[in-house]
Amino acid sequence: MKRKLILAMSIFLFSYCTSEKPVELPQDDHAIVVEEVIQVDNYTYLFGKNAQKTFWLASPRFDAQKGKTYYFGEYMEMVNFHSKVLNRTFDSILFVPSL
Repeated sequence: MKRKLILAMSIFLFSYCTSEKPVELPQDDHAIVVEEVIQVDNYTYLFGKNAQKTFWLASPRFDAQKGKTYYFGEYMEMVNFHSKVLNRTFDSILFVPSL
């Protein structure tokens, strides 16, 4: 009985793992090649570019590095966003929950 259960679980796990869809690479418009990093208490501000444009992006604070490419999914654009911490207004900035 125990062997049949182990065999059934093994078949299930094997079929689940092999039927998984391949991971899709992010599209270029959801990528940023970092040119400038500004760290504040809770956020990391990144300035960079992708294949289409240059832009600012903000995310929860993390150890970002110039020259690296980061990918993101969901975002919210803020127009004329004023950062009190930086005492700076961004014409447009994308806020992302994670990179």
